[in-house]
Amino acid sequence: MAFDAQQKKVNDVLSGDVRYVIPRYQRKYVWQEKQWRELFDDIKYCLDVSNEYKEKGQEIEWTHFLGSFVFERSGKDLIVIDGQQRLTTITLMLCAICTLFNEIGEEPRFRGVTKYIIGTDDMGAAYARVDNQDLDNFQFIVAESTEYNSLQSKPKLFSGAYMVNSPQDNVNVKQCFFFFYNQFQELIHHSKNPAAELGNIKDKIMGLDVIDIRASNQQESYNIFEILNARGVDLKQHELIKNYIFKYIHPRANIDTAKMKWNSMEAKLYISRRSTLDSFFTHYVSHRFEKPNKDNTEFRIVKQFCDRQHMGDFLDDLYEKASFYRMFYFPDECDNPIIKESLQFFLSNNHRQFRPLFLSVISAYKRHKITESDAEKFFVFIRNFYLGYGVVCNGKSNTIEDMVYQYARKIENEDAITALNELKLKLYQYYPDYNTFEANFILLGWSHRVKSYKTLSRKKEVQYILSGIEEHHLASNQELTVHKFSIEHIANDDGSETHCKIGNLLMLAELINGGAADKTYTEKIPYYKRSNFVSTRKFVERYGELEEWSESNIIERGKYMAKLAYDVIWKF
Repeated sequence: MAFDAQQKKVNDVLSGDVRYVIPRYQRKYVWQEKQWRELFDDIKYCLDVSNEYKEKGQEIEWTHFLGSFVFERSGKDLIVIDGQQRLTTITLMLCAICTLFNEIGEEPRFRGVTKYIIGTDDMGAAYARVDNQDLDNFQFIVAESTEYNSLQSKPKLFSGAYMVNSPQDNVNVKQCFFFFYNQFQELIHHSKNPAAELGNIKDKIMGLDVIDIRASNQQESYNIFEILNARGVDLKQHELIKNYIFKYIHPRANIDTAKMKWNSMEAKLYISRRSTLDSFFTHYVSHRFEKPNKDNTEFRIVKQFCDRQHMGDFLDDLYEKASFYRMFYFPDECDNPIIKESLQFFLSNNHRQFRPLFLSVISAYKRHKITESDAEKFFVFIRNFYLGYGVVCNGKSNTIEDMVYQYARKIENEDAITALNELKLKLYQYYPDYNTFEANFILLGWSHRVKSYKTLSRKKEVQYILSGIEEHHLASNQELTVHKFSIEHIANDDGSETHCKIGNLLMLAELINGGAADKTYTEKIPYYKRSNFVSTRKFVERYGELEEWSESNIIERGKYMAKLAYDVIWKF
């Protein structure tokens, strides 16, 4: 494969006598404010760093890497295979700068920019360096912004009837021009020397780094495009964020400390032989900034919201929150027993939706925005809510997801107590009434034999509820908490669906349970009497005189347990 690849500046790309032709079959101009904003922020940061060093009497060339351009040679022209979004955007940025130089009457500076937008061929004829014949608005802006006229208001011209409003890529071009026009105008508005400041902006754009790749034919150019865009393993979000942090850490002497801190964070979140960094960053950006999605990734959100000047503070926050996040996998590392029990509940249920919320609440408690008691009450509140809404009544997580993430950010960034109270009021609206709770509760259960009741999640639900009832009785007796136990089917687990239900289930030690297996109801009672579990002995007190254990008894006991759960143990 024969091709030429060189590192260049945008200044080099838009100089000489080359015309960049964007063919009609190329995809449309799809960039919008999210992409424009990212590029503008990168350029502004380069300006800020340069100005900061100038104030210290130092010169530093701080630039930004724009990416790779792939071109196919066609005579003197270059066909754009990859990079049309960036070339189109850069040209529109330069058009905005030309327009501003026109407005402030800086014709020499104006001419100094137009040479990067308009070239001249061997016959002296002018041509657009970036040739996009499909975009009427692009052609119009290029033509008008490079025509000096101090008496004409260019912005009014561009916002008038000469611009078209369809299709969408033409609209995007128009909006792109005005976005950069307004941003640059704002930057120079407060400057003592607007012309010089606008010149600095232009220099930073022209100083952006690119890789210029030129192939001799179409086949080669598309092979290169494929290699750059489709092969290999994409970088993960946490890898992009790591690179971003290290790129902007200041002072640079702190880079070794930053690497040690990042490595320690990676070690903390390497759990069960795998890294949990990606899920951590998903929940981290959700609790601080906004929920990521396919188009707005964790890395994009970090770039948008994190001040490059304070990357050290950002890394410190990540490091601290990583310790909190680790507790979601190892609740025993939490030093508060009440919060620890709630975390264990969500771990056992493999439920992750509340993690952004928990990050915010733990952070608020550790930073003294709320008291330890406030944090404890809230964790119990969320545990009880999810037991009723999610575990018992099988409420849909996506119904409350946006609200949970919204209040995670409010707790983290605003008044935590107010946000906690607001969220509680909203969650009350989703909690089931008693009749709904009872109807669903009595259907909970587990079985060795019935397929729909045989799952591990079913077993964990039953274990949690049975142990919760036991610990409720133990607390009143001031005894120890529950350890291991087996689930006993009072009426034998014979494949009947009724016998799977929670009203038919008891706690027994494994040894006793083995002896009671497959016996009749009256034969089992002596085994139950030998149990040390309070809830099992109370069952004997209540039902031990019965001659048989019927379906109606199972339902009646299930309702009794539901009432105890709803009104007392997991009272919402």
